[in-house]
Parts: sequence; C-alpha cells; structure tokens
Amino acid sequence: MKVADMMAGRWTPIDEPVVRSGAPEGWDGLSAITPGIFAGGAGKKFGMFYVGLSARSDTWGIGYAGSDDLLSWEKPGADPLISSEDEESCVSYDSPCLVRKDGRFHLFCEEKKKSKSAGAKIKHLLPLKLRMGIGRLRRSLKGKEARALSVQHADKRYFVSFSTDRLLEWDTGAKRIAFDKGEAGSFDAEGLFSPQVHELEGRYYMFYGGSDGSATSTGLAVSDDLVSWERRPSPVLKTGGKGEWDEKNALIVSVLKVDDGYCGFYEGEDANNTYSIGLAVSSDLKGWEKFEGNPIIKNGGKGSFSEKMACSPHIFAAEGKVLLFYTGHDRYMRGSCGAAIFEKS
Repeated sequence: MKVADMMAGRWTPIDEPVVRSGAPEGWDGLSAITPGIFAGGAGKKFGMFYVGLSARSDTWGIGYAGSDDLLSWEKPGADPLISSEDEESCVSYDSPCLVRKDGRFHLFCEEKKKSKSAGAKIKHLLPLKLRMGIGRLRRSLKGKEARALSVQHADKRYFVSFSTDRLLEWDTGAKRIAFDKGEAGSFDAEGLFSPQVHELEGRYYMFYGGSDGSATSTGLAVSDDLVSWERRPSPVLKTGGKGEWDEKNALIVSVLKVDDGYCGFYEGEDANNTYSIGLAVSSDLKGWEKFEGNPIIKNGGKGSFSEKMACSPHIFAAEGKVLLFYTGHDRYMRGSCGAAIFEKS
C-alpha cells in the first residue's frame, strides 16, 4: 500500500456502531467512545480499549472489548478496567492508548481532576446537549465567543501512564504523570488531550492535541524509553483557515505506515462545533500535508449514530483489511464506536 493508494481509495462507513453504550444503569450507559484497537486481545485476536461514560453519574472509565473479525465486538465484563470511582482524588480518564515494550503493557491516557462541588454534580444530571447549550448561552450573555469543544475539553488536562504484566489488570495507584501542558505562550499552553503513542522507526512518537485557548492543533513529542519526552516547539499539523472544516481543531489521532510514507488520520472541528475526519500524509512524521479531498468521513445523516459528530479516528490494518474506527455522537450526544472499511480504487 502506498500513500497514493490511500488518497485514491474509498471509505465506506458501516451503518450501525460496532460497539454501543451499555445498560442505562451501567458505568458506560451513556457512551462507549474513543476506540483504540490492538492485536492480541484477551482470548481474542483483537482487543479494544474504549472510554465509557455513565448516564447517572460523572463516572468516566476505560473498558475492554474483544473481537476475532474486527466487526463483531464483545464486552467480557460488566465493570471498567479503570474507573474514576477507583480514585479518592476524583479524576476522569479519556483517550486510552496501549503500548507494548519489553514484554509489558503501558497505557497512556488523559486525566483531569473533577469538581466535587454540589453544583458540578447537579450539572451532570442534565442531558449533555442541554449542558452544552447552557454553556454557549452563558458565554453569549457575557459577550464572549463560544469556545471550540476541543478547547473546552483540553482545559486542565494532562497525561498519565500505567504499566502492567496483565492486559486486563491495572493498578491506578501505580500511575505517574507522563506529560503536561507547555510553557506560557506556546501552542499547548492552555491544555492537552488525546495522547496517542506509536512505535515507529525504533522510537516512540506521541501525537497529541495542544490548546492555545482559541483552537487546538497537533503536537509531537518523541521518546526512546516512554519516560523522557522531547517536545517539538511548534505544531506538526495546524488548523485550517477561517470557514474551513478544521478551523478550530486539527488533531492527528492515529498513524498508518505505508510503503512510501505515513498516513495520519485526524479529527477536525469547524466554527459550528461540527466534527469530521480527515487524512494527512508525511514522509518523516514531522511535516504533514493535508489531503485535498478532506474530509474523508463526515458526520452521519439525520437519525444516525454519528449525526452530530464523527471524531477520534483509529486506523487498523490486519488480515488484508484496513478499517478506520471512530467515535460517533448522535443528536442527543450519546456516543458509540463506528467503523469505516477502506477499498482501493
């Protein structure tokens, strides 16, 4: 497969989600989102870590699903692997990324401390769509421009990592801070999100979202040991111009190595908070060029599971298949995991 093949091919989204939210009273009763796929699941050919959100509390957890064909996924347990309820410090987790090194599993994810106030708990009982509308109204009354959703999400977030010998057993007490926001005035000074680590060319490349307070772009940090990270001072993928589909956010979430380069799959957000998915290409992982035919996946039609958003793309190739997994949000902002199948021209 070459870069030109990826640009000339076609992506066909599957009509229904491949992983849905759980029972309404469960820990993932509102959403099952941000899929991260890997080979060698627990008792299955493939595994997926995903983020679950509760409909009845402000719990954010990380769950597991397994598959033998990449299309049919099973959740083996009723509980999350890692939950915000495990922590006395009251935090939420998002965007899990699994890395294997020296026979051990390493998990990188976002962390954010949650408010313990009564007001914050009451606010969570409101539907997510209503909460977003209230936030926009408050900023409008104060004469402030509505902030991009990606900017809101990145605020006060940082990255943590865990290590284990057992894929489905993680000790939150052994976590460490892996990466934090940049210095004042930098493109990532106002927050971070989505740490996605790829082992490429014998080194570890972390692509992440960095916020300057008005928009978010893709940052890059490189490491030889998953501990010490060398941060590049400028974004490797910037947002588009005014009025473009990626005006407010351009975040590379996953990377596929092909014969003559790299293909990066990124989420974009426009000025109306609409999310779509695009393709960028690179020869060296440091300089990226956007595909002229973007976006390659748009939010779905009325009544679909991705009516409001298509975001968090994760590319995975195995057994002659190339699939792009992603998060879809419906009209009520309930989230699930979708997939699109790639076909060469």
